[in-house]
Amino acid sequence: MAYPKVVLVGQINAGKSSLFNRIISRQKALVSKTPGTTRDRNYAESEWQGKKFTLVDSAGFEKRISLAQDSLSAEYSSILQQAIKKQIELAIAEADLILFLIDIQQGTNQLDIEMAKMIKKNKKPVILVLNKADSSKWVNEANDSAYWNLGLGEPRAVSAVTGLGIGDLLDEVAKKIKRGAGDKKNTMPAIRVAIAGRPNVGKSSLINAILGEERVIVSPVAHTTREPQDTLFYFNDKPIVFIDTAGIRKKSKVKPDIEKTGVLMSLKAIRKADIIVLVLDISEKISHQDKALVDLIVEAGRGLILAINKIDLENNFNNKFEKFIEYYQWNLPGASWAPIIFISTKTKQNVNEILNLIECVETNRQRKISEKDLTDFIKQVVLTKKFRDKWWAQVKFTQIDINPPQFLLLIPPLAAKRKLLSPAQLAIIEKSLRQKWSLEGTSIKISTGVL
Repeated sequence: MAYPKVVLVGQINAGKSSLFNRIISRQKALVSKTPGTTRDRNYAESEWQGKKFTLVDSAGFEKRISLAQDSLSAEYSSILQQAIKKQIELAIAEADLILFLIDIQQGTNQLDIEMAKMIKKNKKPVILVLNKADSSKWVNEANDSAYWNLGLGEPRAVSAVTGLGIGDLLDEVAKKIKRGAGDKKNTMPAIRVAIAGRPNVGKSSLINAILGEERVIVSPVAHTTREPQDTLFYFNDKPIVFIDTAGIRKKSKVKPDIEKTGVLMSLKAIRKADIIVLVLDISEKISHQDKALVDLIVEAGRGLILAINKIDLENNFNNKFEKFIEYYQWNLPGASWAPIIFISTKTKQNVNEILNLIECVETNRQRKISEKDLTDFIKQVVLTKKFRDKWWAQVKFTQIDINPPQFLLLIPPLAAKRKLLSPAQLAIIEKSLRQKWSLEGTSIKISTGVL
C-alpha cells in the first residue's frame, strides 16, 4: 500500500527542506538560515509523470551540534547528535531512491566524501543533486571533477529557490523509481491525527511506540521536535496520518525564532487535524496552557483523546485510578466528552488501545442521525426534562453536517424574538444527545434558527 520513498540527505544547510517544499509545492518543512533546523524525518506524498512517491526530508549531516545554537550541555548535545545520526541512517535504510544534496556554492569537503561512501555502501539508487545553482555561473560549476570523483554518477545542478532544473530532476526520479502498490489502489481519505501537548510529555515517544520504530527523535532535551512531522500508518486497512507537533508552551517562554515558528506550525497542524491526541504527564498538574489548548481544540470542532502518559512512574496507580479520572474531568470540563486513556510509552502499556480509540472517535465524527430519530429525540427530551414552555412542542431538530456532527434547532419566531432559549437548555440537549447516541471523543455543534 506504500509508495516508493525518495529520501533527501546531505549536510546541514544544503537546502534539503527548501527542495522538499519546492517538490511538494507547499510550505511544509520548516526552512530557516539556521543550520540543523530539521532534526526528524519529514514525509509528504508527491507525484510526477503519473508516478506517486513519498518524499522524505532527513536531518542534516554534521560533525557536532552547536552548543551556542541550542543552549545544550555537552552531554545533551552528544545524545541529540547520536539520535540525529540514527535518524539519517534509518532514512537511508528505508529509501528506494536517495537524493544526495551538496551546496554547490560551498563545494565538496571531507564530510561529503564520507557521506558518499556511506550511501554507496547501502547500494541504493542515488542521484547527486547540486543545490543552490541560482545562476549560470554556478550551473557551470557542476562539471567540476570533484563531484564526479564521488562516484555517484552525473551531478545535476538545481536551485530549490528559483526552481531551475527541478523538472529535469523529477524526470530522473520518475525513471528510477518503480510504481508502488499505492498507485494501483484507490485509497480512502486518511484520518489526520495530531499528537499534541507541552514539551517533553512523551509525544514523539508515543508515535514511536505505536509505529514500532524510531520515526521521530526522542531525547531528554525539551523541544527536540521543531516542526510537525507527518507519518502515514495503516490500522485495520484504514490510513492514519500521525502529526508529531512541536511542544506548545507559553509565548513568553518561546524565544528562538525557529521554536516560535515551530509552535505556530503546530497550532496550524491542530486546526488541520481531524482528531487530537493530547498527551499529558501524570506527574504534572494541568496548566493554563493545557486548558487553553483544549479550548482551541473544542473551538476548532476537532475530535479529542486525552492520553495520560508515564503511569509507570506512578506508585499504586491502580488504587488511584478513580481519583485521576475525577481530577482530569474536573480540571478540563470543556473536554468532559473526551475519552481518557492512561499509558506508558516506556513500557507500551495501553499504547495500541489508542488506535482503537482513534477508530471509534472517527466513526462518531462521521455519525449520521435521521431527522425522524432526532424529532422523536427532542420531543422525549422536552418531556423528560420538563421544559415548561409550550412552544417546545413546535421545535424541529435536524442534522446538517458531519465531521464533526452538526445540528440545527429551529424554534418558533416568538420564542426567538424574546430570547427564550437559554444556554442551559442547549447544554441539556447536547448532554442528552451524547447519552442517546455514541458521540464519545467528538465535539458537536448545535446551531439555532427560526422556523
